[in-house]
This record gives sequence, structure tokens and C-alpha cells, in this order.
Amino acid sequence: MADFKTKYSGVSSHPIGSPGGTVLKEARKKKTIKIGTRNVRSLYEGGKIHNVLQEMQRLEVNIMGLSETRWPDQGEMLVEHSKIYYSGNNEQQHRNGVAIVVHRNLINLVTSFTPISDRVIMIGVKTAQRTLNIIQVYAPTSEKVEEEIDQFYDDVQQALDITKNRDITVIMGDFNAKIGKGKVDDIIGDFGLGIRNERGDRLTEFCQEQDMVITNTYYKLHERRLYTWKSPADKDNKIIRNQIDYVLIKRRYRNTIKSAKTYPGTDIGSDHNPVRAKWKSG
Repeated sequence: MADFKTKYSGVSSHPIGSPGGTVLKEARKKKTIKIGTRNVRSLYEGGKIHNVLQEMQRLEVNIMGLSETRWPDQGEMLVEHSKIYYSGNNEQQHRNGVAIVVHRNLINLVTSFTPISDRVIMIGVKTAQRTLNIIQVYAPTSEKVEEEIDQFYDDVQQALDITKNRDITVIMGDFNAKIGKGKVDDIIGDFGLGIRNERGDRLTEFCQEQDMVITNTYYKLHERRLYTWKSPADKDNKIIRNQIDYVLIKRRYRNTIKSAKTYPGTDIGSDHNPVRAKWKSG
């Protein structure tokens, strides 16, 4: 594992020291946390994680979830003073994989790390009032069989089962599902994009069962701030752009999300744009 960490992150697996007392004290007082998610289409190229860290700095993201990392095994490591929690598999094809990157000022506020599978990972973060659970996901693509979708939602449920009712829980990542335009109860807002597909129906049912809100459908924005994925066939005369990456939160805490929108991504070889949400405690 040390060889893997050295090759693909540029660092070794040295233990992480505590940040300065003043930094940690200010982090504990922090009431606003900027969270983001992006499908990176593999981090299995040496040094590519550093491009992600630069993007986090540009977007001022404190916690970034990553889908399709293609890193093997499970673990945590320090890269440029940020901490990365990751979960993958040991397949030769290096498929799937998820990770969560935590900015150095919040490292000592992480109270738990739970790698569920190569599609679901969770951390707990201590905030001023209660625990903020961040679940990062990477759902199977549309050509995958239904059994894989069932297993994915079982994995998400396994993560949720560990959380407590008083916690604030966010689920974010690449759901490979199109919610489409149109309000649904109090869980999907008026500002989705496109036409819902079968995977979108499944995600909608999940949100209804779990009483969760898809936050990036609640803000009236230009479509360039809504779409998260651009097809390789996308052209000036044939626009093929979809919204398939989402940030979910329990409905009772919906008002703690103050914004959620996409941003132009840096060149890291991905056809997805990052989604950034601003979470603020009450």
C-alpha cells in the first residue's frame, strides 16, 4: 500500500500531525462548510490528485467527494496537508472507487470513516452543533444490470443505518440518474434539467422513502449551472448535457443548504463538472 500511495499521490503514508491550536479552534467555530462532489473519471494517473486539490482551492471547497477514482483497497492518507479517505476494490480493471478529500483545517474534526464498498463511503464531521455525515456515492451506469442498482442502494442504506436521527446527513455524488424538470412533493424542486429516466424514478423513490431533498434542483439558475455531465457527442448544433450528479440532504435540514450549483471544471480528463453546495449550521 505504501508503494501505491507514493506512486499515485506523490507522498508516503506518514501519520498526520495536528494543525495549530488557533487553526483548530477556528475550525470548530466554523458554521459554514463548502462541500463539493465530482466524478473524476479515474485518479489512477500519478499526480492527478494534485489537480483535484488545486480545483478545491479554486472553488474554496472544504470537503470534496470524488466518484470513479479507480484507486484500489481502502484507507486514508495525507496529500499536501489535506486528508483523503478512499474506498475501492482489488480488480485488475480498477473500476469504480469513491473518496472524500478533507481540507487540512477540518482534518481533526473528522470523527469517523466508514468505507462501505467501492461505490459508497462515509465520514462524520464534528460541527459546532452536531455531527455532519458526508456520504459520497458512485451509482452504476445505465447499462448495468438491475441487481447492481439494488446492491448500490443497499450499500447506501447500510451507511444510513449507522447514522443517528439527530445527525445532519448529506448524500452526494454521481447517481447516473436524470431527475429532469418538474417539482415532486417537497423533495425535488422546480429547477431540474432534462427528462427523467428510469434511474431517475428510482432515485426519486429513494428520496421519498428517506425523506431527502435533492438540493441542486431548488435554485433557479442558468442551465450551465445545472448540468453536471457533457456527452462526448455534444456539439454546438447538438447539445447533450445532463444533470446526473446531486447533493441530497434530509428534508428537515434543507434550509441549512444555502446554495448548490455546478462550476466549470479544470482539465483533469473528466466529462463531469463539479457541484458545490454551501452548508451552514443553524
